[in-house]
Amino acid sequence: MLRISENARGQILAANGRIDEGIGLFKANIAERKTLWDARPADVMRLRDYMVAVKALGDMQTTFGRHDEGCQNYLRAGALIGELERRRRLTGMDAIVTRPDMINRELKFCATSGRVGKN
Repeated sequence: MLRISENARGQILAANGRIDEGIGLFKANIAERKTLWDARPADVMRLRDYMVAVKALGDMQTTFGRHDEGCQNYLRAGALIGELERRRRLTGMDAIVTRPDMINRELKFCATSGRVGKN
Protein backbone atom coordinates (compact mmCIF):
# COMPACT_ATOMS: atom_id res chain seq x y z
CA MET A 1 0.00 0.00 0.00
CA LEU A 2 2.86 2.38 0.76
CA ARG A 3 4.29 2.07 -2.77
CA ILE A 4 0.82 2.57 -4.27
CA SER A 5 0.36 5.69 -2.14
CA GLU A 6 3.77 7.01 -3.16
CA ASN A 7 2.86 6.62 -6.84
CA ALA A 8 -0.40 8.49 -6.24
CA ARG A 9 1.58 11.25 -4.53
CA GLY A 10 3.97 11.36 -7.49
CA GLN A 11 1.04 11.75 -9.88
CA ILE A 12 -0.38 14.59 -7.79
CA LEU A 13 2.96 16.37 -7.69
CA ALA A 14 3.41 16.07 -11.45
CA ALA A 15 -0.14 17.22 -12.15
CA ASN A 16 0.60 20.31 -10.08
CA GLY A 17 3.70 21.24 -12.04
CA ARG A 18 6.23 19.49 -9.83
CA ILE A 19 7.09 16.99 -12.53
CA ASP A 20 10.66 16.25 -11.48
CA GLU A 21 9.54 15.49 -7.91
CA GLY A 22 6.76 13.23 -9.16
CA ILE A 23 9.10 11.35 -11.46
CA GLY A 24 11.63 11.08 -8.62
CA LEU A 25 9.03 9.35 -6.45
CA PHE A 26 8.20 6.94 -9.26
CA LYS A 27 11.88 6.14 -9.80
CA ALA A 28 12.39 5.47 -6.08
CA ASN A 29 9.31 3.27 -6.12
CA ILE A 30 10.66 1.31 -9.07
CA ALA A 31 14.02 0.83 -7.37
CA GLU A 32 12.27 -0.59 -4.29
CA ARG A 33 10.15 -2.93 -6.39
CA LYS A 34 13.22 -4.09 -8.35
CA THR A 35 15.06 -4.81 -5.10
CA LEU A 36 12.10 -6.85 -3.85
CA TRP A 37 11.93 -8.82 -7.09
CA ASP A 38 15.71 -9.37 -7.16
CA ALA A 39 15.47 -10.84 -3.66
CA ARG A 40 12.84 -13.36 -4.84
CA PRO A 41 13.04 -13.66 -8.64
CA ALA A 42 10.65 -16.62 -8.73
CA ASP A 43 7.88 -14.48 -7.19
CA VAL A 44 5.82 -13.43 -10.20
CA MET A 45 3.77 -10.93 -8.20
CA ARG A 46 6.96 -9.00 -7.46
CA LEU A 47 7.83 -9.15 -11.14
CA ARG A 48 4.35 -7.88 -12.06
CA ASP A 49 4.50 -5.08 -9.47
CA TYR A 50 7.82 -3.99 -10.94
CA MET A 51 6.45 -4.10 -14.50
CA VAL A 52 3.37 -2.06 -13.59
CA ALA A 53 5.52 0.59 -11.90
CA VAL A 54 7.87 0.86 -14.90
CA LYS A 55 4.90 1.20 -17.27
CA ALA A 56 3.35 3.86 -15.01
CA LEU A 57 6.58 5.87 -15.08
CA GLY A 58 6.54 5.68 -18.87
CA ASP A 59 2.96 6.96 -18.81
CA MET A 60 3.93 9.89 -16.60
CA GLN A 61 6.95 10.75 -18.69
CA THR A 62 5.11 10.69 -22.01
CA THR A 63 2.17 12.63 -20.55
CA PHE A 64 4.52 15.43 -19.57
CA GLY A 65 6.46 15.51 -22.84
CA ARG A 66 9.44 13.39 -21.86
CA HIS A 67 8.91 10.99 -24.71
CA ASP A 68 12.42 9.58 -25.00
CA GLU A 69 12.50 8.57 -21.35
CA GLY A 70 8.94 7.30 -21.41
CA CYS A 71 9.56 5.21 -24.51
CA GLN A 72 12.61 3.63 -22.90
CA ASN A 73 10.45 2.65 -19.94
CA TYR A 74 7.85 1.16 -22.28
CA LEU A 75 10.62 -1.00 -23.73
CA ARG A 76 11.57 -2.11 -20.21
CA ALA A 77 7.95 -2.81 -19.29
CA GLY A 78 7.46 -4.74 -22.54
CA ALA A 79 10.42 -6.97 -21.71
CA LEU A 80 8.94 -7.61 -18.27
CA ILE A 81 5.57 -8.45 -19.84
CA GLY A 82 7.43 -10.88 -22.08
CA GLU A 83 8.98 -12.50 -19.02
CA LEU A 84 5.54 -12.88 -17.43
CA GLU A 85 4.31 -14.49 -20.64
CA ARG A 86 7.26 -16.90 -20.74
CA ARG A 87 6.36 -17.93 -17.20
CA ARG A 88 2.71 -18.25 -18.25
CA ARG A 89 1.75 -15.78 -15.54
CA LEU A 90 0.51 -12.75 -17.46
CA THR A 91 -2.76 -11.72 -15.84
CA GLY A 92 -5.93 -11.25 -17.86
CA MET A 93 -5.96 -7.58 -16.91
CA ASP A 94 -2.42 -7.13 -18.19
CA ALA A 95 -3.24 -8.96 -21.41
CA ILE A 96 -6.40 -6.95 -22.17
CA VAL A 97 -5.64 -3.59 -20.48
CA THR A 98 -2.00 -2.96 -19.51
CA ARG A 99 -0.24 -4.21 -22.64
CA PRO A 100 -2.73 -2.72 -25.16
CA ASP A 101 -2.65 0.64 -23.36
CA MET A 102 1.13 0.62 -23.44
CA ILE A 103 1.19 -0.29 -27.14
CA ASN A 104 -1.27 2.52 -27.91
CA ARG A 105 0.87 5.01 -25.98
CA GLU A 106 3.98 3.75 -27.80
CA LEU A 107 2.26 4.29 -31.14
CA LYS A 108 1.23 7.78 -30.07
CA PHE A 109 4.48 8.93 -28.46
CA CYS A 110 7.24 6.67 -29.76
CA ALA A 111 6.45 5.67 -33.35
CA THR A 112 7.63 8.86 -35.03
CA SER A 113 11.21 8.39 -33.91
CA GLY A 114 11.35 4.61 -34.35
CA ARG A 115 11.27 3.88 -30.64
CA VAL A 116 8.30 1.50 -30.70
CA GLY A 117 9.16 -1.79 -29.03
CA LYS A 118 8.01 -5.29 -29.83
CA ASN A 119 5.52 -5.70 -26.98
